[in-house]
Amino acid sequence: MNETEKTQLWKRRFFEAQAAAEEFVTSRYGQLGIDQWIDANSTIAARLLGVGTTPIPERWRDFSERLFNQLQLYESDISIVDEPTSRSLINKACGILSYRKAAEARGVKLTFKSPCDYCKALNTGIYEKYTENNTISVELKTD
Repeated sequence: MNETEKTQLWKRRFFEAQAAAEEFVTSRYGQLGIDQWIDANSTIAARLLGVGTTPIPERWRDFSERLFNQLQLYESDISIVDEPTSRSLINKACGILSYRKAAEARGVKLTFKSPCDYCKALNTGIYEKYTENNTISVELKTD
């Protein structure tokens, strides 16, 4: 198995596990369970990001790099626009959404028809916890 095949297999297994976890949580606990799961996941991710010694006012850079890299793993059409005190991630074509649609076509049962609300809530939670409740402006724009 070459590196590309290994990567594709890793993505597929990770995604299948994620979809199974979503189905389990929603079937047992409904939306409250998803909200609690998002909170737990964002706490863990913020803790992992917090291993570094980045000063709190500059942590938005670490967070945006993490999100950018995650979106790139799924071959999103994403770019970064840097300003002196802010950064915008422009995701013209979300690879996660495309990957979910392909997985559904393969027979993977999806809990969310659109993962955007989940992804936005998760990443907002990670940012808020990582920056110790500094404010973030999150805006989802679609064409």
